[in-house]
Amino acid sequence: MSPETFVSAHSAVSDTRDAVERFYAAVRARDPKGIADLIDDWFAADVVVSEPDSLVYGGRYEGIDAVRRLFAGSASPRSVLDGSNLNVDQIVESVAESDRLGHVFVAVSFLLRPAGADAPIPIRAVHWWIFRDLQVASIEAFYSDTAAYSGLLRPVPPSSSS
Repeated sequence: MSPETFVSAHSAVSDTRDAVERFYAAVRARDPKGIADLIDDWFAADVVVSEPDSLVYGGRYEGIDAVRRLFAGSASPRSVLDGSNLNVDQIVESVAESDRLGHVFVAVSFLLRPAGADAPIPIRAVHWWIFRDLQVASIEAFYSDTAAYSGLLRPVPPSSSS
């Protein structure tokens, strides 16, 4: 994995980028322990992760325990996210002098495998990581077409037997 990187004039490639790359590598490896270890090492206790509300796993995850459960779930073989196909397409790292926070923008592509679908669905997203004092303070996900994905990701109701 060697995505293109832009580093603003205000920052240098840092440990924050390394942490982000290791996180996605653990997701790709479907390594729940590796994911949990990275969360314990790099995420603030009051971390917030926001996924679009329209998705089946959407919502706001507040606190390290909720975030650990969310991302451990992504490593599960039952997850709709096929982490083994996750690709980091680009990383942009910057420090905003106005808020003195580290910002890492990660363009990713991956496959979703919803129950009952004939084929996996290719997804593109941008994850905005904000670091405060070298800890992940928040991650916000932006998907290329949440309306299209939300209908495909709804749980399939059990069939009724007559």
